This record gives sequence, C-alpha cells and structure tokens, in this order.
Amino acid sequence: MVPSTIRCSSASGNGSATASGLSPENHFTASPSTSRALALTTWTPRPGLHNGSLESEVLNSTNYYRARHAARPVAWNSTLAHFAQGWAARCIWGHSGGLYGENIAAGFVHATLAVDAWAGEEVEYDYEKGAFSVATGHFTQLVWRDTTDVGCAIAECQSLIGTGVHGAYLVCEYNPAGNVGLAFEANVKAAAH
Repeated sequence: MVPSTIRCSSASGNGSATASGLSPENHFTASPSTSRALALTTWTPRPGLHNGSLESEVLNSTNYYRARHAARPVAWNSTLAHFAQGWAARCIWGHSGGLYGENIAAGFVHATLAVDAWAGEEVEYDYEKGAFSVATGHFTQLVWRDTTDVGCAIAECQSLIGTGVHGAYLVCEYNPAGNVGLAFEANVKAAAH
C-alpha cells in the first residue's frame, strides 16, 4: 500500500489525466516569465542515484514487469534521461508537457519502489475494456509494448512545488509514448502466470 503522502502521475503524448487526480489543466507549461524562477529552485542530486545505479534499478525493475506482460525489454536512453533531469531539477509536481510518455513519483527512497508502485496499478486495469484509466496510467505506460526506450532522473527537492513534499522526485520519460488512443489491446497484455 502506498502512503497518502506519496504521489505518482502518468502522462503520455495524448495529454491524458494523471493518477494523482491532477487533470491536464494542472500540467505545468513554462513560459519566458517563469523560466527564470524555475532556474532558481533549490535542488540537489540524490547521492548514488545519478550514476549507473539509477539506470540499473530502472532497467531491471521495468524490464521485469515488461517481460511478465510479453513486452520486449526497454533500453536506457541518455537523451530521455537528460530531458528527465531538466524537468526533475525544477522541482515542480506535474508533467513536463514534452513529446514523451512520462511517469513521475515523489517520496520513494529507491527508484525500484516507484516502479513497483506503478506496476501495482495492474490490479485496477480492465483488460476487457482495454482503455486509459487514471488509476492505471503508470502501469500501462510501464508495460506498453511499443515503447523501446526509457530515461529517468531523480532530484532531491527542498519543496516539491505544488505538493509541499520534501524529498526525492523521480521523473521517467518513455519513447515512443504509451497510453495512446485505441492501441491498448495491442500494447497491454495480461501477465503470464
């Protein structure tokens, strides 16, 4: 069970709602007047999670769940990781509005725990319906068969803007984006037992 202070959110290129109840209208869009303020936000990289350990944690846990759902392993993409770092460093709770699929989480000690929480949404997924759901958006992005690459970053935020939460902010970018239109049946398969 995920504590109530932990929030996760999923977005894709189609501007879907998020699992934390944030609607697309709540997604942050930087403007020239806010960019300067964003650059001043205090953040510090979380020790040990900006080297190979973040990459291996994300790839191992993500590919474990993808294998269970008949999806090929994803590869680490440094361009996606760089994009994720740029967004995480701003310490703003919400989606970047970028071109990639995106899962975000706050408050987890390890990236693996955030990935586990995203995967845990499967219990709410309706395979018969095969459609986007606010309650399962992380899970469906995680196992989306057409996604081939992932890149993530973690920032230690003094105050995650929009939440007041202090601590680790994980941003993961996925390419191609999942949670797209009518492609759920082809891209989200039930776990093999």
